[in-house]
Amino acid sequence: MLVQQGGGPSGAAAARRGARFSFALVYPDKGGRYQVRPVGRVTNDESGSGDSAGDGAKTLAAVRFQPGDFVDVTITVPGGRR
Repeated sequence: MLVQQGGGPSGAAAARRGARFSFALVYPDKGGRYQVRPVGRVTNDESGSGDSAGDGAKTLAAVRFQPGDFVDVTITVPGGRR
């Protein structure tokens, strides 16, 4: 996963046990306005599977990703500051 390979604060957050990753597609509709559609969530857990929500095996094709779309990734760390 690209997020785990990154350095800095986001890379450190991604490596923490219990970190939750939420994914959404961001795409333009026919009127040119951007729409956001949640497509999955995974949690970094002790087993290393990282798939407590069952969404870890989804592919971009399965969620109908198209060239020109964006993928929004939110990393939520347990006990993190707001």
